[in-house]
Order: sequence, then structure tokens, then C-alpha cells
Amino acid sequence: MRLGNSIFQKLALVFSLVLFLTSNSVSLASITPKQAEESAATASQDSPPSDVGLSAAAMENFKQQITILNEEKKNLTPAQKKINSAIVRTLHSVVLKDKQSGLPMLENSIKLTESNTITVDIKADVTDVLLDFIRAQGGTIINSFPQYNAIRAQIPITAVETIAAQSGVRFIDRAQEYILHKSTTTEGDVAHSAPIVRTAGYTGTSVKIGVISDSVDYLAQLQATGDLPATVTVLQDAPGNTGEGTAMLEIVYDLAPAASLYFATAWGGMANFANNIIALKDAGCKVIVDDVGYFAESSFQDDVISQAVTTVTDAGVFYFSSAANDGNLHSNTSGTYEGNYNDDGSANHWHMFSGTNTYNTITVDPGVITLQWSDPLGASANDYDLYLLDSAGNVYNTSTNTQDGTQDPYEQINTSANLTGYKLAIQLWSGEARFLHLSASRGVLTYSTNGATKGHSTVDKAFGVAAVSASGRTTAFTGTEAVETFSSDGPRRIFFNPDGSAITPGDFLASGGRVRQKPDITAADCVATSWPGHTRFCGTSAAAPHAAAIAGLLVSFKPTITSTEMFRALTSTALPLPSTWTDYSGLGIIMANKAYDSLIPGNGLGCQPSMLLLLQ
Repeated sequence: MRLGNSIFQKLALVFSLVLFLTSNSVSLASITPKQAEESAATASQDSPPSDVGLSAAAMENFKQQITILNEEKKNLTPAQKKINSAIVRTLHSVVLKDKQSGLPMLENSIKLTESNTITVDIKADVTDVLLDFIRAQGGTIINSFPQYNAIRAQIPITAVETIAAQSGVRFIDRAQEYILHKSTTTEGDVAHSAPIVRTAGYTGTSVKIGVISDSVDYLAQLQATGDLPATVTVLQDAPGNTGEGTAMLEIVYDLAPAASLYFATAWGGMANFANNIIALKDAGCKVIVDDVGYFAESSFQDDVISQAVTTVTDAGVFYFSSAANDGNLHSNTSGTYEGNYNDDGSANHWHMFSGTNTYNTITVDPGVITLQWSDPLGASANDYDLYLLDSAGNVYNTSTNTQDGTQDPYEQINTSANLTGYKLAIQLWSGEARFLHLSASRGVLTYSTNGATKGHSTVDKAFGVAAVSASGRTTAFTGTEAVETFSSDGPRRIFFNPDGSAITPGDFLASGGRVRQKPDITAADCVATSWPGHTRFCGTSAAAPHAAAIAGLLVSFKPTITSTEMFRALTSTALPLPSTWTDYSGLGIIMANKAYDSLIPGNGLGCQPSMLLLLQ
């Protein structure tokens, strides 16, 4: 959707949105494999990154290990180039044992079953022939979606190269991983002044609200105690997980007790998540809310989940999603780095984060670490690699997938170790300079920026929801409350339309693409629920269902409410007034009673006359 055609972007002008985007002043590089070879003649061969935090011995150690890894990548077969680099390394060094890595500290992050099988996500042209071939290799199909070119399967790791060699297969990745955006009668009910709307007679009657999370393991238990209604329609569950979906349903029920509740899981991969978004819409849900993010969701283009959100919002559904809990620059908790690639001029073409520093030190331990850059999905021809090293210069983990025109612009490092004090380095293996997005999820980086929120919560017509604590609250929010320090900030710069075409052809750096002012709104978290084992439900996971329930109340008052009217009602009345967008709180804390009042004929929006003209 172009900026001029976006309802939310037009409304953003009305409320004087402020654009925040941190980017470095850099010297840009355009590097082909041939140019890389030529530069090696004048640069120190296999030069390691420079940083005062590493000794000369550590730098030499890293230099030797990078040489080994670079040779490994140069010698990949055509089939291996279509496989996640960690899977290939595990196959040959752990299972087949036909390769010595020479890297004493390199972690094996691929988890094998006792029978040496792995769960993978396969991007491919999905046909019965390919599915039968995977089964013939000893694989089990978990799910497949031809419309998304996606297969999730459990396969013997020894069959991965044979499967990758099939002509219809584009890439075999480790199973895409998810994260719940939690950080635990809800106090948010009073905090948002929702009882005032219910007293007026609007309780969610005739409104279907769909919740997407991991599972509803404690559904029967909360129904027995009266914390959930006797009927909750479950389209698909994933039993044996945290049951966080139960807590989200409880929040919705507390605020909108007459609404009909639906649930579907986000588990099973990104394609299954997208499929369940559509399924909830098809079931008649007018409001949908989720608290799940996949690490592989694109920062720079609407992927399958985002496209599903666009489909349902275009059909009139109001979609609410957690902004995530990856910190924000305002609170000095950012684990995000965004900026243009800045070549250090060495043979290895390390990225300089600041000045001459080509390392980014981790100061607070993260979870999964990811790197993305401004190339289209399934068509990345610029090859970046990501390295994690310790203070002795040992490569502890790495992601060196091949990008040669048919893969996603994505690298991911998984580790269970405490990484405080470890360093991250980015290498341009071949190609041109691009805008980078590095995320140390829920950690903190020395060189950090804003721009943590990404993926489907940043879709134009979706509501990305930040969090503000309502713990122990017995009175309404006033607008003086601080956003949670872990709540993810924006904005979100995108470079590609859903079909992969460039928004600004030829400009894929900080000056290109277009900006979405996300998150949109802030709502309550850290509220009491009956979710077993969680006395407090904290995180944007709790904030999003509060916002969705308030939307349900507004729909029960005005069943014909449009997307424009919903956005206007929630944001024009958000606290503090007047509403001004910030990259960490959106347009402020939404209030049920004020949003309701704004919809009553004759009450208006509380806007200046000049603003009303812009809204017409």
C-alpha cells in the first residue's frame, strides 16, 4: 500500500506524528565477488574486525577461524547452498563426521532427535510429487501450504541434501521459531475506564473476538472457575505449550464479557499462523488479536503473516498485535541496531558499527540473534553473514547462509549460553550495500538504535500495541504513566511491496523505502489473571488483548464502525492529550470511555476544526 493510499498514514498527519529514525553517516560500498578479490590484493588478507576490546592474540585467533569458515562457504555444493548453514555443518561434523571444523568453541545449535531427525521449513513449489519424495526419504509432512510455497516436515538430517537437490526446492531452513510477547477481574479494566462503557449497555454483544497465541491448555480450568465463559470456539490448538492464549481470552472476557470468543494457535510455522488468521476471519471474527512473533518475520517487506493481516483488515476486521518486548532506545534498553552497511575496507568487508569499530558488544544477554537487510524476500542477491565471538577471538556461533538470488535476506544465531560481553560482527560476503536490521532479541547492544518492532504488527491497518503497567491499579490511567522499558519501539521502514517490487527502486538505504509510524497505541500489562503459575501477566502480550477488548466494546456500540472511525476513536482520545506520536508509545494510552464518547453523534472527536477537515 502506497503512503498516499494508507488510511493510517493519512491520519498520522492529523495527529502531528513525529518521525524517528536513527541511521549512521557512512561510506557506502558496492562489492561484487570480483571486486572483493581485487581489494584483497591491497588489504590485509582475512583482516579481522578491529576493536579495542580484543587483544592482538584474540584478533589473530579470529583471523584464523574466519579463514576456515570462508573456505567452507566457498566449497559448498549447489544443493548445500539451498540449506541453512548450521544444518550443513551439523550434518558433516556431528552426524557423518567427515569434516573437522578446526573451530574449538563453535557451538552446534541444531537440535537432533535420538534418530538424527530435524524439523525443517522448506520453501518450495509445493506439489504432490515433492511431498511424496520427502516421504520416500523417511520424512513426515507436518503441514503444507501451496499458496505460501511452504512445507514443514520432520526429516532425517542425512536426507537434507538429497531433498535440497530437487528442482522445486528453494531453501531448507531450521523450523521457524516463535516468541510470545509476554515479559503476567484485570486491573486494566479500571485503568482503561472500560466499566463506564459497559454501564452504558455495551458489553460486546454480537461481536466475535478471535485470539491467537500458543495454546489454551487451561481452558477447562478457567471455565470451571467462571473466569472464562462456557463456550469458547477453538479452531486449532497446540496442546502442551504455555497456555498463554487462556490468559489473553480471560482479559478479553473481563472487559467484553458478552463477546463470543474464538481461539486459534500461531504454532506450526509462519504459513500455519497466516492460515489461522484467515480462518478466524472466515469464522466471523470482527476483532482479532495475537501475541506471537516469528523471528524470521521480515523487517522490510510484508511476508505471509503480514499479508494475511492485510487480507483480513481489508475485509473490515480490526487487528491488534503485540509490538514485542525487545526494548526501546528511549529507555536505553535497545537490542536493535539499524543502519546502512559501512565497509571497513578490509578483505573480509566487515561492517563498521561506529567509527572504526566493527564489533557490536552485547551488554545484556539476548535470546535469538537475527540479521536482515533490505533485499526482497526469496530474491536476495546480496550475501551477508553474521558472527558471534568471545573475548578470546573464538567464533562461538555463526550464520553463513548463501544468498545468490533465490533466498531470503536473513541470518539467525541460536544459543542457550549467557552472551553478555560477547561480540557480533557482520560480513558482506558479496554484493552491494544495504540497510541492515540486527536484533539481539531482549538483549542490549552497545551500538543500538530504535526500530525494534517489525513484522505483522507493523502492517498499515493493524494496531501495534505497546505496554504500560497497570499492576495493582484501582484508578484510571491519567497519561503520566511511563511505557514499559521492555516495550519495542519503532518506526518501521519498509522497502518492498508484498510482491517484492521496490518502493523506491535503486534506493535501498536509509533514504529509501517508506516509514510506518509504529507502534500505534499503548495499553495495560502486568495485570492479575487466573493463568496457572503466573501471578502477573506482563508484556505487550497482555497489552494487545486489552486493546482488542476495547475495540469489541466499540463494535457492540456501533456495529458498522469503519477502520477510519476505529483508528480515529482510539487515537484521537488517547492519553496524554493532545495525542502526539512517539516511537515507543505510539499515539498514547487508549481509554475506552473517551473512545466511546467520541463515537456518540454530536460529541465530535475533540479535534481542532482544521484537523476535522483533514479527516474528511
